[in-house]
Amino acid sequence: MARRVHRACVLAGALTFTATPAARAESGAGEAPADPPVPSWARGRPPIADANEKVEGSFVSGLPLFNYDSNTGVGFGAGGFYTTNGPRTSPLFRYTPYRQRIYVQAFVTTGGYQQHVVSFDGVYIGDSPYRLRATLAFERNINAHYFGVGESTLGPGGVGTSEDYNHYGYDRPSGAATLERNFFGGRVRVQYGLIAQVEHLSTGATEGGPTKLGIDCAAHAVLGCDGGWDDLLRAGVVYDTRDFEPDPRSGVMVEATGEWSAKAFGSTSNYLRLTVAARAFQRLFLRDLVLAGRVLYSMQTASTPFYAMNTLALTEGDQRGLGGETTIRGYRQDRFVGPMAAIANAELRWTFVRFPLLGQRFSLQVAPLFDVGRVFDRVGLSLASWKTSAGGGLRVGWNQSTIIMFDTGFSSEGMGFFIDFGMPF
Repeated sequence: MARRVHRACVLAGALTFTATPAARAESGAGEAPADPPVPSWARGRPPIADANEKVEGSFVSGLPLFNYDSNTGVGFGAGGFYTTNGPRTSPLFRYTPYRQRIYVQAFVTTGGYQQHVVSFDGVYIGDSPYRLRATLAFERNINAHYFGVGESTLGPGGVGTSEDYNHYGYDRPSGAATLERNFFGGRVRVQYGLIAQVEHLSTGATEGGPTKLGIDCAAHAVLGCDGGWDDLLRAGVVYDTRDFEPDPRSGVMVEATGEWSAKAFGSTSNYLRLTVAARAFQRLFLRDLVLAGRVLYSMQTASTPFYAMNTLALTEGDQRGLGGETTIRGYRQDRFVGPMAAIANAELRWTFVRFPLLGQRFSLQVAPLFDVGRVFDRVGLSLASWKTSAGGGLRVGWNQSTIIMFDTGFSSEGMGFFIDFGMPF
């Protein structure tokens, strides 16, 4: 899929209403009915935790978005989900986070940043073993970060004193679609997909002088300075035993995702990317205390353009790194970018309260966190120069499947504060 949707916004309020009367959760009084039979291609994974609290029918959940960022100014907009869980009598009700979900976002800032998104996620389309994800997006950023490429970014040399030295601009319209199929009762999924996007770049001098990217482009130190089409074919395989995809309490997820960009199907560059990742979730001595961890390693060929090198290809949606809300949270977005990248994340997630409000079900979770990672010029590992950050997060669960994340990370270069939908991993 396309890169993970990025928002750094302050919660200004909340809007929700049920689309059907059945969307209100039942009280659960009395004995629970017997589970209906589950198709063979779905019964290999455990049923979701607290399925009796899952909301029936369809509902809307949305947030006004507001933020201030020193690079992009004051931002405002709105984002929201339309989620369909279906009836409790469905044989798949206890085995899916939702059946269909549509996400819509419009977001602009006074400093010239924009991000507009429409996405669809359909689980077990037509009661089949297939899952379809599709996204259309437009992103504009006149203050994107560039600190160089490879192991040279691990030192302070790429950080300039000028306000604009480590910035460049881009426009990026994109579209993506993937199709997955279940095997072995849903424990294994195979994914195929395609991504089409085009990069319009601004890399030259500013009022403060030349930029880091402009200098590197003039020296032919990086590829992709003219932008262009970035079209990719994707294939991935996943082993997944998580009990609840949006907020797991147990299980593992191991995946490998490959992407291929070639001039033969319209891309400006020829390159390959492979990302392998593993996540694990273990419930501890308290019912709602979970130890969550992830390790990830990404490899790309030397012909990858700089604007694509920050991509971590994952089956549930690409992420950016290293730095920012999903990788090393105490560093600025894309602080470390290289042909090879490795990260590890750990969180201790404690859901300390659950409560109903206005016909909806909410929960609150705290999560101390620790991140570590670095980039490499070639395939391999080293014990030196790893970058770390630590901090904590507050997560709000909304009808179980919608997670609102408030995370703060601290590093030797400062701190990052992030608000977004979904868990970081």
